[in-house]
Amino acid sequence: MADDIVLPVPEAVYATYVVPTSRPPSDVIAAVRHYLASSVDDNLRDLVQPLLDTPVCQISVIRASDAPALPDDLFRIFGAAPEEVESASTATHMVVVQLASPPGWPPAHEWVARIIAAGIAVACDAPIIDTFVPRLTSSEKLERTYPDDRGEMRIAQWVLIPQSAGQEGLWLTTKGLGRFGLPELQGANVPPQLGGQMAGAMSGLAQALLNWWIDAIGRDEPPAFVQLPQLFDFSHEDVSAAYGRSDASPAARVSVRLELDPSQPSEDTFLSILPPLDFPASTGEFFARLCQDLFGSSPDEVRQSRQREAMERAIATAMSTIDDVRTRFVQRKLGLDQRLLVKFRLSVPGGDEYPWLFVNSWNSPDQIHGTSGNDAVRDPSVRVGRPLVIAASDVIDWAIWTEADGIVEGGWTNDVLPE
Repeated sequence: MADDIVLPVPEAVYATYVVPTSRPPSDVIAAVRHYLASSVDDNLRDLVQPLLDTPVCQISVIRASDAPALPDDLFRIFGAAPEEVESASTATHMVVVQLASPPGWPPAHEWVARIIAAGIAVACDAPIIDTFVPRLTSSEKLERTYPDDRGEMRIAQWVLIPQSAGQEGLWLTTKGLGRFGLPELQGANVPPQLGGQMAGAMSGLAQALLNWWIDAIGRDEPPAFVQLPQLFDFSHEDVSAAYGRSDASPAARVSVRLELDPSQPSEDTFLSILPPLDFPASTGEFFARLCQDLFGSSPDEVRQSRQREAMERAIATAMSTIDDVRTRFVQRKLGLDQRLLVKFRLSVPGGDEYPWLFVNSWNSPDQIHGTSGNDAVRDPSVRVGRPLVIAASDVIDWAIWTEADGIVEGGWTNDVLPE
């Protein structure tokens, strides 16, 4: 069909895990068998045991000096503890576990490789490198991702969603759908205040997409290609399933448009998440609507102050430090979880309004690119999630915001606004 996306089905998918250690087991297979007997339930043991010491399961021990350099910076970005990074970077050997299998369900290659790598790591008290991400983890964390006795697992434990700042908002991607033979997902121009909710929404979309993929390729000989509907539906139930929760909320359904973005050599292929063609506003506003439909969130309204003198004092306090906070932002000295907001004067008939703007770029001292954090009351051009460019001279306040705690620094004008 014209509105379908043609996806190739790979002949095989691969799992590679590495255990960096200075004390590799003298008998790797024996170490894994001991782990299986002492720490793995019968169903998983029966899955792994027949593959050990066969050509299907490739386990090798190499010197660290013969292996590629480890991506320590990526390990830190993906949450590795300093002692884990130190242990990996000073290891003298690498124990490499590799398996392959046809795409589909169950992803036996991943389950078996994880269990074997965990057994080796336990034997030599070492961390584990999941090379697909790449991420440094531990045997305890991997054990929490094993499938249960019904063969079910939480997709959110297998698919990570990193995010980075862009010119008109956040860029969120998945990293893990490729384990199953699928392209990764990406969403650009996500309103910064919705980063956490969009990560949840993308986990639900990943869950729904994986369910569709399993049905589409079947359990027999996989086809060479499958056709993915360009307009794809998922629900709050899919979000709950991705995190292993029961869904007590209404099963709100949403539709997104997917567009295939072919990869360059050595890069991921992406399915871009876009608004349906008939959506009348920007991509950022679509993501705000999607999160509201899924999670019941709603944008804050702009509040107005009647305390003119108090407001003027608050503005003076903010402006006395505005150059310093811009320098911190431009030099990337804010915390990884921190976002810079500025409040700006919006002149409209009937009096000024003061919306917040999440700053995406402030390279020129005179001009700020950002994403609206509020719906204006009397100006329909200012809507939550919409990209805006404002003059720095219109700024009256600034704040540092985190998803966990809200405003943690600045925001003086909020103190003189009505509750």
